[in-house]
Amino acid sequence: MRNTKQLVAMSLSACLALGLAACTAPVASTTAAAAEAGASAGASEASSEASTEAAETTAAAGGGFDVDRDKAVIESLNPVRPEVLGTVKLGNYNNLEIEGEKPQEVSNDDVEYYVIYTLMPNYKEEVDQADFGDTVNINYTGYKDGVAFDGGTAENYDLIIGSNSFIDGFESGLMGKKKGEEVELNLTFPEDYHSEELAGKDVVFKVKVNSIMRQSTLTDELAHEIDEEVNTVDELKARIKQSMQDVYDQQAEQKALYNAALKAAEQAEIVLSDEAVEWKLDDMIKNYYSPYAEQYYGMDLATVLLFQGMSYENFRKSLRESAETAVKQIITLDAIAEAEGIVADDAAIDAYAEEFDLDRAYMENVMGEEMLKLSVIEDLANKLVLENGTVVYPVETEAETSAAN
Repeated sequence: MRNTKQLVAMSLSACLALGLAACTAPVASTTAAAAEAGASAGASEASSEASTEAAETTAAAGGGFDVDRDKAVIESLNPVRPEVLGTVKLGNYNNLEIEGEKPQEVSNDDVEYYVIYTLMPNYKEEVDQADFGDTVNINYTGYKDGVAFDGGTAENYDLIIGSNSFIDGFESGLMGKKKGEEVELNLTFPEDYHSEELAGKDVVFKVKVNSIMRQSTLTDELAHEIDEEVNTVDELKARIKQSMQDVYDQQAEQKALYNAALKAAEQAEIVLSDEAVEWKLDDMIKNYYSPYAEQYYGMDLATVLLFQGMSYENFRKSLRESAETAVKQIITLDAIAEAEGIVADDAAIDAYAEEFDLDRAYMENVMGEEMLKLSVIEDLANKLVLENGTVVYPVETEAETSAAN
């Protein structure tokens, strides 16, 4: 069982431990409609086939698509940090003005939103009759003129009633239906539907309701089940609020650290090796963007790029400036650590692991002992720059101050 702090940190701070250099790079995203297209087939307002064709047309001038090839390339990436990243001549890294960002203040409304839309969807119970907001698991087949049409069939499909994922009348037609019930929905596709064969046409969907899941009500008992250290709903919400605030505070600190390293690098004279930049590109794609695509879109990065309409070649090019910036920060922090005699002893490594709420042995296993030591040394050098500098915050306008209040 995860505690509240872990749950909140996972949902609000996915990139925190990866470093701001990776997180601030342009991320390839996809629309909800495109991501859903492959699952909802012809019944949805989006079409996987149409989205794929559009994406291929968009990227034709940028190297084209070969999802299998790109997937194989991404999976084969093996980022190994070069021994020499380039050359650096340090400039001033003390008494710098470092741009900061005040952490977001968590409100009670923020907590309620988190509970309703992030926490509670994970806790559902089976019911017999479908209502608005329920998740119904269905089998369906769509017929036009008595013949099943392409893309209109699915089994064990989870549909949230009220999500407007399907054409008008489909979801409302399932309201009040019971588990095991079969229903025929006489519907009409919109006149502007992307498929000419279906646009404006009358169809029949035969649907079987396999199961119905409804979001549970947050009770004291469920609150304790979610986090065994609390006994009431109010206690859980209080812990969520504090955990959210801790995450926002940590994000603000990480942003200040990022800007401190950036400012120190700007004062230095740096020549990077191409090998170092390629390493960081591999590292960002393999260890941030690929897991991000799998976690948030449920598909591999190559497929996300396809839906986005960006070739892998162009995606990699778009990250190059961020990779160069990241390596400049790293090489600067390494030089500062050497100048200041900073080392990664056992106490420093243990403190670093504790800061990220991770086991040291786990971090050594994932990162390797030498890479962990380098990370600790760079982190200490980064904090030294921040501690010796002055954090300045952007001046809020009157409108921004009013909005915040």
